[in-house]
Amino acid sequence: METALGLTVASDDPLGDLEDLLEWLRDEPELRRTVSQVSQPPLPGHMGLSTELVVLLSGVPATVLVSSLKAWLNRPRGKDAVIKIRRADGVKIEVTVKREDDVGQLVATLLEAESR
Repeated sequence: METALGLTVASDDPLGDLEDLLEWLRDEPELRRTVSQVSQPPLPGHMGLSTELVVLLSGVPATVLVSSLKAWLNRPRGKDAVIKIRRADGVKIEVTVKREDDVGQLVATLLEAESR
């Protein structure tokens, strides 16, 4: 079963952080071909494109994505990050990562998405 997750980052520089995350995930051999950047026209009442990363977890264990996200989030950055996850079934989850302990919530969310 193919699981698709949409990932966005809320921060002082969301597009820059999203592009940085895209490069980071593409450095992971198992994720290299499963992650892409997708831009959509702006939603009504909003300005600018809506951009997210789409990760297909077909044949790739969610733990590979989790490990890579955990490493990216735990890099020294001097600011908090909010990772927004959109599952293919429409469920949206926001995880605020202020410290390493918060990554556990992200892990549970991604593993739940894979089991569906």
